[in-house]
Amino acid sequence: MEILLKGLLLMCSTVCAAVNLVSPPNVQCDGHTRFTLISPIVVRAEWSPNGAFEDGMSLAVVNRAVPSAVKYVVSNETNWCNITVLDGGNKLVISYNKQPTSKDPTPIPFKTHQLQMRNVSSGGFWQDDGLNVTTNLGGTVYSLSGVDGATPLDACSERTDLYTCTLGVLSRDGVAVYNDGENNFFDDTNGWWRKSHYANKNGQDLYIFMYGKDFRSALQALGLLTGPIRLPPRRFFGVWWSRWQKYSQQDFEQIIDDFQESQLPLDGINLDTEWHRSSNYLDWKFVAHGEKTWYSGLFDWDTTLYPNPQKMVQWLDSRGLWPVWFDIHQADGVQCLNSKFGDFAKQLGLPGDYDKTVPLDVQSKTYMEAFFQLLNSQVNGSNYWWLDNPQDMSTVGPDFNAGFWDRIQFFLNSKAQGQRPTVMGPWGGLGTHRYPFVHSGDVITSWESLKFSPRYTSTAANVLLGYITHDIGGHRDYGGGNNPELYLRNIQYGIWTAMFRPHGARYPKGGTGDTYFERRFWEFPYAYYKWMREAIQLRAQLVPHVYSEAINAYLTSIPMIRRLYVDWPEDENVYGDNNTVSSEYMLGESILVAPIVTPMNESTNLTYHEFYLPSLSSNGQWVEWQSGRCFKPANMYTSTYNLGEMPVFVKAGSIIPLGLQPTRRYDALRTGDIDPPCLLGSASVASPKTISWNVFIGNASQGSGVLYEDDGLGTSYENNSIAETKATYEIDGLDMRLTVAPVSGDTKQTRLVRDYEWKIRNVLSPSNISIVSCTSDGSSSLWDAETLTATVLVLCTLTHNDQF
Repeated sequence: MEILLKGLLLMCSTVCAAVNLVSPPNVQCDGHTRFTLISPIVVRAEWSPNGAFEDGMSLAVVNRAVPSAVKYVVSNETNWCNITVLDGGNKLVISYNKQPTSKDPTPIPFKTHQLQMRNVSSGGFWQDDGLNVTTNLGGTVYSLSGVDGATPLDACSERTDLYTCTLGVLSRDGVAVYNDGENNFFDDTNGWWRKSHYANKNGQDLYIFMYGKDFRSALQALGLLTGPIRLPPRRFFGVWWSRWQKYSQQDFEQIIDDFQESQLPLDGINLDTEWHRSSNYLDWKFVAHGEKTWYSGLFDWDTTLYPNPQKMVQWLDSRGLWPVWFDIHQADGVQCLNSKFGDFAKQLGLPGDYDKTVPLDVQSKTYMEAFFQLLNSQVNGSNYWWLDNPQDMSTVGPDFNAGFWDRIQFFLNSKAQGQRPTVMGPWGGLGTHRYPFVHSGDVITSWESLKFSPRYTSTAANVLLGYITHDIGGHRDYGGGNNPELYLRNIQYGIWTAMFRPHGARYPKGGTGDTYFERRFWEFPYAYYKWMREAIQLRAQLVPHVYSEAINAYLTSIPMIRRLYVDWPEDENVYGDNNTVSSEYMLGESILVAPIVTPMNESTNLTYHEFYLPSLSSNGQWVEWQSGRCFKPANMYTSTYNLGEMPVFVKAGSIIPLGLQPTRRYDALRTGDIDPPCLLGSASVASPKTISWNVFIGNASQGSGVLYEDDGLGTSYENNSIAETKATYEIDGLDMRLTVAPVSGDTKQTRLVRDYEWKIRNVLSPSNISIVSCTSDGSSSLWDAETLTATVLVLCTLTHNDQF
């Protein structure tokens, strides 16, 4: 499809495709070492006390094959074994001293023999005198529960576990080391887990990254080793409702009706812990830990709140809101008062009259199989789970990563039901990105917490963690919980994250059931609510773009939310953890978000906000999303923003695909064939009827954008069942040509008939519109003089075989 706009005057003032894999080459310098040459920038270095090496898959490293084998030469000089990798314009030299250089009676193998690596091309150097954490740019932590403000993301050097704190692969000196020697491994003999061959045997299993300033290649190398960034279902990129509140079925019906009455979209429901029976039903002697707890270990529906769970399921399904996300606490094991406890006990070999709690045992395959059978009997058909504080790690010893293994089992149990599973829980260690999402935890509600949240979220890209879900607004309260401005700024930030999910505790700290911890947007003063509503409606429109960026992250192993230094490693202005730029981040390839994280000035009702915009190729400009103002790159700016404004910037030349704003109440068929979309479940529609291409010209005479689509729900994307639609524009004088190219990839994943809307910022009204190609059912145009935006709607019948 092509559209030619005549007489257009620009008005902008300056203020993973499938590949054949091969085994990587390896070199054994002596009977104890093996060096696997994974890529021109990554080497695996193993030291085995008995000469037996590890070829299995760890919980972190699941890929042992590579797209192509690197070229290398080996030379020996006295006691030194030298391996030189020559590939891709890169020269990497590994030097290993085969003779011990230390008489330490309890040596660290490589340190005793001395191992060195240097990247001749970038000048990087490393030797085995530590894991080189001094310039590491950080990673992520297990959880932010109870944190008010910031917590260190790069202070893992003293940690010995694999999951509480994990450093990423990015560092200022271009070197990073990951130690996989103490990790748990998948056991291919019984489908369960085992210890590493090196565990407790003084062995080492190091992955050494040496990449200079090429941060994107470092992340892609990590993705090659640890697996791609798996894709959540499309509906998770819409609007969700979550609350720790004792909701009944009637309460949820009222909430959903309130969303519709407020013209607010809704795509998913999170049922917190009260969906199942709580310990109010128990004699405390049944509680495993000997203390009162609401976790209970009961997994039957609470029929006082949900008298007919199946009817509720059908009702939610008719409105596009099933499956729901179930919160589950496992720490108390399984109580004998569960309705299916007899079957559970029998599978464990316990007597039929067993009347005690069975403690949680994630390590046991028999226990987990019996537990899933019990759980599936209550909520069969749901493959969305929130593992809320699954197990105290100290109860299983230092050699077993219980939380991560639990997450993997829930993921596999759900995947067996044939749909794309999603598991939310705390960080489990490197490799957690394969099982999205990570829950940031029960964060204290405050401005300091909001300020830290973007840095925490974007720094997690250094460990490939692309999907973090926050309790939008904060979970716990020390005075900020019902602050309307703070909640508004949380919402405005939250719509530009991977998942939008408001949540909160029942009531503020020190309060009672009568002191409500409010999260319902429509209950806030209208001066704030109107902007909350506008932001949430925008989130619904952003789904096609955010989901396209999520697919791109799967294909490239570059998380869509990441620190600016990933894309601008040479720019000194983008580094730092306590400055203005530390709250900025990229959302995909085109959008830079600089969220407002401080309160407004009470005398002016404005926020004075400082932000930095890095350089762009060809001296391109940044275009502000809301105002359309253009900014020169490589500059620090200070600007004022009112309550309704949020500083988001787009690279000049970008075309962003959006959906139409949902306004219809609901459609039981949810086919997406009618516009506007329905308020309920619109994000579940894999291929919307109308796409709105938003063109940010700036000073770019040409530009492009892409829309990726798949079925939105299954796992066929893992077999490259993805459709790609590319849009471009070109400007010649006062004329502008808009083009949508033929769909490439798996064309079955998109629509045969579709309408396109074009929104072009910073232009005067076009004098003429010509439909160059496509069977046109008509066109229309509007021009907004206030925002200098031309809107062109083209009603076309398109097929994938059309030639444009």
